[in-house]
Amino acid sequence: MDAKKEQIGQAVDALADELFTVSKYLLENPETAYEEFKACDYLSRFLAERDFDVEKACGGVETAFLANPTGCAPSNPKVAILAEYDALPKIGHGCGHNLIAAAGVGAAVALRRVLGDDAGAIT
Repeated sequence: MDAKKEQIGQAVDALADELFTVSKYLLENPETAYEEFKACDYLSRFLAERDFDVEKACGGVETAFLANPTGCAPSNPKVAILAEYDALPKIGHGCGHNLIAAAGVGAAVALRRVLGDDAGAIT
C-alpha cells in the first residue's frame, strides 16, 4: 500500500501546474452559491478532458456535477470526493473554496491515473 500512496503523491505532484491554473481561474472568477456556472463548467471540462464521465445538474442543483472515471469497475470500492467552489459575496474566495476544488479534482485525477480501471468509482 505504501508504494501506491507514493505513486498517488507523485501523480498529484505531476498535476501541480494544472491544479494551480484551476485554483487561479476560480479565484479570478468568483461566483456565489448556486451561481457557479463558470466554475461548474470549468471543473467539469477539466475532468472530462482527463477521462471522466461528467453528469451536470445533479440533485436538482444546476451548478452541481458528478464525475466518474470512464470505464470504472462499478463493483470495486467507491470513493467520494466532495469539493466546494462557491465564493462569498463581495469577498470572493475568502474561505479558499478555489483551493478545495483544485485539490478535489487533483485527487480524483491522481487516483484515476495510478489505479486505472481498478479504481472503482471515484465520485
